[in-house]
Amino acid sequence: MKKIEFKDLVENIKHFLEFPEIEDLIEKEINDQTENVLLTITTNGSRPPEAVLFDYLENDPDEEKLKAVIALSGGSLEKLKRIISFWFTQGTTAKIGKDPQIRNRVASFLNHPHTENTIPRFVRNSFLLPENWIDLLNDRKYMSRKFRENKVSQYSVQMGFKLENLIGERINKLGYSSEKGSVLAVDNKEVDLAIPNIDNPQILIMVSYSLTSSSSQTSRANEQSRMYSSIRTYNGRRSRARYPDCLLVNFMEGGGWKSRRSDLKVIWKNSDFCFTTNTLDSLEELVKTEMEKLPRARD
Repeated sequence: MKKIEFKDLVENIKHFLEFPEIEDLIEKEINDQTENVLLTITTNGSRPPEAVLFDYLENDPDEEKLKAVIALSGGSLEKLKRIISFWFTQGTTAKIGKDPQIRNRVASFLNHPHTENTIPRFVRNSFLLPENWIDLLNDRKYMSRKFRENKVSQYSVQMGFKLENLIGERINKLGYSSEKGSVLAVDNKEVDLAIPNIDNPQILIMVSYSLTSSSSQTSRANEQSRMYSSIRTYNGRRSRARYPDCLLVNFMEGGGWKSRRSDLKVIWKNSDFCFTTNTLDSLEELVKTEMEKLPRARD
C-alpha cells in the first residue's frame, strides 16, 4: 500500500466531526458550571463591590466561582496562588472560602489591584476586573460563552478518544487486538493504539483531533519526528527474518490540522501511513496485510 499524498491528506481531513454523546457531555458541563457560578447574592447598589465579591466567594468548594472571577479579570489561577502564598505563609486558594482574612484580601485585590503595592505592577495589572463584573456574573449567556471558550482543549481530547475507540472497534472486528500505553520501540512514549500489543507491536497508531490550531501541534509534530527516528532504530535491531518492520501510522482529523499545514507535513513525512475517517477502510486493509505477515497474529 502506498502512503497518501500530502495534498490528498489535507483534502481528506474534515473541518468538523460530530458525535452526539460528546456534544451532550460538553453541553451538560457548560450548563452545570454556568448555573454554579451565577451571582445569587444581594447586589444592591449601596454595597461596595469588594463586599459583594467577599460574600460570593464564601461557598466555593471547587473554586468554580473563583475561576470565573479570575477569567473575567484576565488573570490566572496560578498567579493568584503565588500571590496568596506570598501574603500568607499557609495561604492557598482552597482556603479562600473558609478563611475570612484571606477572602477579604483577595476580594479587595481583585477589585483594586492598583492599591496592592506589595505585588509588582506587572503582576497585579494582570488582574483587571471590568467595572460591570457583577452584571456579567448575572448574565447566563455571557458566562456560558466564557466556559465554552475554555472547553476547546477538552473537546478536542474527547474527540480524539472517540476516534481511538472507533478505530479500536474496527481492529477488533478484524480479529486483532490493540493496546494503549508506553511502548519501548518509541522510547516509552505513550501510543494510542499498539497492534497487537505494546510489548511486541507491529503497528503503532497515533490519533489526533484538532478543532483549532495551536502551538501544541508543533510540539506534537516534533515528538512524532523523534518517535519515527526511534522506530527506525528499533526496526534495525529487530529480526527481519521473523518480523517485518514496525509501522508508525497517524490518524488525523479537525480543521486545526488543515490550517496548520507545516506541522501536518512534518507528521506526514515522519509516518509510514496517514489516514482519516474518509480512509478508514484503507486503514483496515493495512492492518490485515501487515498482521497476516506475522506468525500466529490472530487472537
